Amino acid sequence: YNNRRLVALDNGVHLFVLNADKVIENPSYNNDEGWYQFYKVEYEDYAYGYLINNPKFGDLTRFTFITALIEVVASLTMSSIIFLLILPLTCFKRGRQTIGMKVQNIALINVKAINLSTGVYVGRFFFILFIFIYLNFFSFLIPSLVSITMLFFSKTSSSLVNYVFNDYVVDVTNQKIYYTFLELDEAKITLQNASIENKDFILK
Repeated sequence: YNNRRLVALDNGVHLFVLNADKVIENPSYNNDEGWYQFYKVEYEDYAYGYLINNPKFGDLTRFTFITALIEVVASLTMSSIIFLLILPLTCFKRGRQTIGMKVQNIALINVKAINLSTGVYVGRFFFILFIFIYLNFFSFLIPSLVSITMLFFSKTSSSLVNYVFNDYVVDVTNQKIYYTFLELDEAKITLQNASIENKDFILK
């Protein structure tokens, strides 16, 4: 490196000189562009190559990449568990709603028009986690593209996950999702027997 500096010239003027056994920038040379071009060539042709071929740099690069990948997967997993699994199984279990679904007044029902069971919903969650989150991340959104295509071309406008688990997204602004057929039957009986005389309704 020092040898290359000592022979570096710009219009016959040395960019660097030897001073007390040290190579320094030539005080008599004041063209910043010349020094810039020298350091640019040094970086591109020499320094970067040395860095890439350094085993420690390679090890550090792999470690950084693996660490970043683990962090991304962990953050996606934790956020998915909280917002797509825990909340629909606890706070918004009627209709298995996420926060977004709650705001939009939509919910999930199975093919028999009642609430999705815990087992089915957990299976649905893991399908979403592995196919629509992990696989999407590593396959350039191919599962999402397939799902969007199904929304437009399937007879029931079902997404891929709706098709696999045979469930439907419905508007619950003016209706209620029932956990079981028994609860649905009880609601029907209550509605049939309801009357003003029995004070089932509050008059205003």
